[in-house]
Amino acid sequence: MMRKITVILSVLAFCLLMAPVQDASATGVIRDAMLAEYPDMCDDLVALAVDCSMCHGGGFALNPYGVDLAGASNVFADIEGDDSDGDGRTNIEEISNDCTNPGDAVSAADPVTWSSIKVLFQ
Repeated sequence: MMRKITVILSVLAFCLLMAPVQDASATGVIRDAMLAEYPDMCDDLVALAVDCSMCHGGGFALNPYGVDLAGASNVFADIEGDDSDGDGRTNIEEISNDCTNPGDAVSAADPVTWSSIKVLFQ
């Protein structure tokens, strides 16, 4: 009887330990898909994708872009025309032109000026 309980507890402990690994793996799949979808992203956005802050805010909470992406079943093209963070620029404009995080509304108020400044440093 004691051996049976030990086996059950061991299996339960294993399952609990594996849960975070599976979550991290799923995030890695999304990250890798983003890097493949946007191979010409600027280095700043690649860094955000690699550290998962492109879609996540503090901790594991999704930022507005992450929420929209999850709502679109992780199909990037479906939300490219959206303005997830409400800063006046579409997600694809931020990713392709502005080099700004589409999930972070802290972007320059004047996108033309901001884009011009960023081009100087790319």
